[in-house]
Amino acid sequence: MNMSSNSSTVAEHQDSQHSFGVIDTQLTSQSSSGNSQGSSIQHSDVNKALDQTLSSSSIDEAFLHVDPSQLKDTKTLDPKAIQTESNLAERLGDDGDLLDPGSGDNTVIGAGGNDIIVGNGGGFNTITTSEGRDLIILGVETTNRIFDFDPNQDQFGLTDDLKAENLVLGQGKDATKAGIDQPLDSENNAVLIDRSRENHVVASLTFVDAQQLSERNFINVDPQQLSDLSNDTQLFASQQAENSEQSE
Repeated sequence: MNMSSNSSTVAEHQDSQHSFGVIDTQLTSQSSSGNSQGSSIQHSDVNKALDQTLSSSSIDEAFLHVDPSQLKDTKTLDPKAIQTESNLAERLGDDGDLLDPGSGDNTVIGAGGNDIIVGNGGGFNTITTSEGRDLIILGVETTNRIFDFDPNQDQFGLTDDLKAENLVLGQGKDATKAGIDQPLDSENNAVLIDRSRENHVVASLTFVDAQQLSERNFINVDPQQLSDLSNDTQLFASQQAENSEQSE
């Protein structure tokens, strides 16, 4: 597959054994977003989100910052209650995808399997998790608008640059009705804020109740393990491509 981190690009991924999901406008998929216990987003709404993301040349910086006082039911996380992921490769399994959009403004759609979505490259990501026990890696100065997050099984991964003690979780209160383009702190959304970065929104979970979320939805991730997994999946994808060319 092509490797790219250009902004305003779309990736839709079918299930493939250890495929490296790199954002590329040439990638297409026959798979549609699956139903989970999280939000119930219609496929037409997802397509609308993609169109809006691609048509947005820039995002107002003020849009990405929300003061915790503007949220309700706010709570902090207990770092001691957050476990550490022991084996990312095992978690990915044979049917999961490693999806890394890089920096810029991107749209990522997972499909089936236990996907690992790297949302820490800087910029703004619109993510649809779809089915599976998905892991979204968070980072500073990166905002992830997330559809179809399932509080019963999906998790956020924290690396060294994003500390649990700096995070505030709460429910949005903005009653503005803007459909798929609603504000990050819409009353329909659970919002995760990094207090150490001027209340930067690191995640906005569309149609999720913040009270459903707790430390069990967070896990510490070793950056070196993530880097090793990325290198392994790139090598696997390269070998697959070579085998495919040889068989033609």
